[in-house]
Amino acid sequence: MLLEITKPQGEYIAEFSYDPWVSKIILCLTNNEEFKSFVLENYISANKNFLELKNVLHHRINDNLIILDGKEINFIANDNIFLGKITLVSESFSSLRLKTEINTSLLPQDYTMEIKNNKVEITYRNPVYSLKILSFLLLRKIGIIPSEIHIESLYPSLFEVIPLDSKFVRVDIVKFSRYILPHKVTFSISVSTDTTNYYSLVYSKGKWRIRSSNFQKGAVNQFHKFILNLYHSITELWEKTLEKWKWLNTIQQFLKQVRKKKLVKMFFILASIGFLTYLMLKSKLVFILVTMYFLYLLLIRISLYINFKGKVI
Repeated sequence: MLLEITKPQGEYIAEFSYDPWVSKIILCLTNNEEFKSFVLENYISANKNFLELKNVLHHRINDNLIILDGKEINFIANDNIFLGKITLVSESFSSLRLKTEINTSLLPQDYTMEIKNNKVEITYRNPVYSLKILSFLLLRKIGIIPSEIHIESLYPSLFEVIPLDSKFVRVDIVKFSRYILPHKVTFSISVSTDTTNYYSLVYSKGKWRIRSSNFQKGAVNQFHKFILNLYHSITELWEKTLEKWKWLNTIQQFLKQVRKKKLVKMFFILASIGFLTYLMLKSKLVFILVTMYFLYLLLIRISLYINFKGKVI
């Protein structure tokens, strides 16, 4: 899942997986910082005491609650946040700092972003924020740090495909669909409400274009269609095998739990790197193939740099 948007009552709730650069998203959700303040609750970042070190205009109500002037938005946007809640409220910093206690839920809010358990949840009322959040996540998936200009160029194209009045919207990137060339970026998304529709997004000559790809079930070309059909066939066969052999399902669930453990994951990564290095030293063919792969990755990075004017990571 790339993004899931629900509207249980009058507010939208957008949920997606944690991204180290998620703090950048507030730049495209905040139109005017004047007479506004950020309220930070249980805020933990990679930059310890960064508010004091950077002389940011702030006020600590208590150990778990900090008020920040809305004009200091760039300091939050450039911080790596691990945990906590950020709320933009329509009340001036000078007014809030006079209070000894603050109940965030009673303040007029523009939006709230909460980070916990490797998930991000943003609550808001402006439906356009849904498109801006989706634009941010799509641009992150192709490997760039989205600027406000990039998001502003993409989100208008999504108006016709994202039903903003729906109480449930789920957006996914179709598997194996990201293609990055020196002059073009193409990938496919699925938008699910009561039904699922597929769309292809193409970035070329500095502009985004979107078109329906329902007939191809999200495939952007014939080769991609073949890969998708093959993948679905293998997946279907594997699921039938799991139903027939229950012990395989038990092993699969066990391996999924093991993969979640960071130390085990790190061990397998290091072991894989070591094994690959051994193969490269022993086999010229493996060395050539791995070198070609890294050259391909370098070509992608250069293409992104050219297409998006250096906003890559």
